[in-house]
Amino acid sequence: HYVSVEKHPLALPDLEKAQGLWPAFHEFAAALQKHYPRLLPGFHRIVFPQWRSTLTLYFGDVADMLPGLAARVDAWFLDGFAPARNPEMWTSGLYEAMARLSQPSATLATFTAAGHVRRGLQAAGFHVEKVAGFGLKREMLRGQFHHQDHKTETPWLARPASVIHQKKAIVIGAGIAGCSTAARLAMRGWSITVIEANAAPAMGASGNPAAILYPKLGTSQQASKHFPQQAWLFTLAQRGQVPVEM
Repeated sequence: HYVSVEKHPLALPDLEKAQGLWPAFHEFAAALQKHYPRLLPGFHRIVFPQWRSTLTLYFGDVADMLPGLAARVDAWFLDGFAPARNPEMWTSGLYEAMARLSQPSATLATFTAAGHVRRGLQAAGFHVEKVAGFGLKREMLRGQFHHQDHKTETPWLARPASVIHQKKAIVIGAGIAGCSTAARLAMRGWSITVIEANAAPAMGASGNPAAILYPKLGTSQQASKHFPQQAWLFTLAQRGQVPVEM
């Protein structure tokens, strides 16, 4: 599961042009371009079942996006292209959010070797070192999260530790929700048994031909927090209908 935050996302024609420079990744680029979302603020999820991979795109300022993210991150990559160009991003708030979301021993890498970035990451609990860069980049930073006693979440919102030993599950009902749940678990490597009382899937409440096609769209000011809008776009993508670029 990859999560990417971008304040200024590329329009689809620009994305196609940029990715065209890397023909070795044509298969992956074509799949992303096919399901690339509209440039609406908030989060957009793209599922690639052929690779058992999920991409969650956050379109907005990282300072606004990370507080709403519930995750345990294994690896961070910080786009370190000239931090002096966007100093408002490289703040203690960013580093503290990274610490809150990090798994123990989570790794990080960034092209930048700026001293204030290194010190900020260290203050948040990351062990950071300079290493040789790639190509024409002389130095870069890499590190690992070591701080163990940081606060992760408000206690009553904290998720319990996983105690799963075997990835087996039974899904009761083969409606829209049941089939979607079974498909997502299977993509994550689970062995699934689906139990359905009817002769075929989606014969109960999911047989309503209008219910699933009833989006509640909000205004542009609500877009970043309007879950039904993102869910509607996700549903269109799953059905193979790519929305027209706005």
